[in-house]
Amino acid sequence: MSAASDMSTALTFSRPILPKGPNIQIKLHDDYRAKIFNSGSPVSGDVVITPWRDTRFDIVSIALIGRASSRVDAAQLSHHSSHTFLKMNMPIPESAYPTPRVFEAGRTYTIPFHFVIPQQLTLSACNHKKQSVFVHDQHMRLPPSMGHWSFDDFSPDMTRIEYLVKARVAEQPDLDDLPLKLMEADRRINVLPTSIEDPPLNITPQDRQYRLTKSKTLRKNIFSGKQGVLTATAAQPAALRVASDFRGSAETSVLVNLSFAPHAPEIAPPKVNRVSAKLQSTTWFSPTPMPVPPNMGDSRQSALTGLSQLSYSMAIGSASSTDMEPTSWQMRPTSITRRDSGYSSEGHHEGHPDSPSDSDHGSNRHPHKPNSGSGGAKAPFYHETTIRVPFKVMTSRKLLLPTFHTCLISRTYTLQLAVTVADTKVNLMVPVQVAVQPSATPQQLSLDPGLPSFDAAMEQREQMEADELLQPRFLGQPYLSPQERSGLPAYNEFSLRRPAMTAT
Repeated sequence: MSAASDMSTALTFSRPILPKGPNIQIKLHDDYRAKIFNSGSPVSGDVVITPWRDTRFDIVSIALIGRASSRVDAAQLSHHSSHTFLKMNMPIPESAYPTPRVFEAGRTYTIPFHFVIPQQLTLSACNHKKQSVFVHDQHMRLPPSMGHWSFDDFSPDMTRIEYLVKARVAEQPDLDDLPLKLMEADRRINVLPTSIEDPPLNITPQDRQYRLTKSKTLRKNIFSGKQGVLTATAAQPAALRVASDFRGSAETSVLVNLSFAPHAPEIAPPKVNRVSAKLQSTTWFSPTPMPVPPNMGDSRQSALTGLSQLSYSMAIGSASSTDMEPTSWQMRPTSITRRDSGYSSEGHHEGHPDSPSDSDHGSNRHPHKPNSGSGGAKAPFYHETTIRVPFKVMTSRKLLLPTFHTCLISRTYTLQLAVTVADTKVNLMVPVQVAVQPSATPQQLSLDPGLPSFDAAMEQREQMEADELLQPRFLGQPYLSPQERSGLPAYNEFSLRRPAMTAT
């Protein structure tokens, strides 16, 4: 004790040496480097405060924050925008605070917190003007983290989506004044919300990002006459389903319908040599809220009208190609009109960078009806076949973020198909969704201290009711002595005859 007093006296006029490191920390439970939080996952831990000196405070706030930011670089200006779409505050009971509200130097204070990753955002998260209900519904969904993963998520440096657990100790002497920050810490987490598969897009001639059908005139060589008109039409495939932990692979298949209208009845249908597919991701970003889906309509027209909406496209991995086996063509009479499947566009679009040359056909025509060409098909029939193109992406080293739309940032995917028939190549651009499927055996289920699901709660209730029904019952009249029944029973007698209650 005396030694401590001598030491204190010796350092009275010296500058105190403070320990290195923060005096406030956020520690997550069951934390590891590559941990991913999905929809419904608990985010729990402790805020550990170890002040180096006595600190008087008024407020301790703990919040889960989701924030999107974008940057658009112009000629000499750079426009930065940030949007906080999620803010969940943790209520802290008065019993968690010391009395008086002073964090003493050298003592460690631990405040637990618990959040649950939501599936939907609140209405206040997006209040700008939107063109349709579809845009509003998309902006109400939770986006994934972007730009902070251990591997490449194919996003540019100008876009960021982050989720933070932020803790702050503040002093507020006057209620009218803003809190004065004393200590602050934050911890970034990676969030990958589960998503649903949306219906296929309604592609119109104004949607220049996609081309679901295209026609070309076939010739044996440049000096020979026309063989006929080939029309390729792709249906929008099912979504690429990504596991909630990015493990495994995502695969889907595309149906491509081919029709060949021969220029003469004796001309045989051509041979399908090869079909290759390549996936391209496009990240859309803007410094102002986007009222329409950025992948729909004429994106070049928006640039001409002064909108500062930009996109960043990147091919994901190597192309998946398939050498086709001999194709079985079916002969169809040209008089039969087939019903449209509703999954394709009305034709390719003039003015597109990849639009066909003068020998190409199919603009604003039915995707399944063969084109007769400029000279008109002489045969009263056409040939038709359908091929299935499988496509697979390994997701262990390539972070395939789900398709999403927010106020400032969007992510879409396009499957680029190249169909080689004889010596002619037909290029199609098909929209494809990427959806995150919930894990069949979620790893964090046993660690979830939150409420059970609706099905689990109902099953538990039914089990309890069945157990109660099977419990033995004893019926009988209790013994009452005459001399004790002259008045009301005492409290101790009454309590002994009631079932016991236990606090939980």
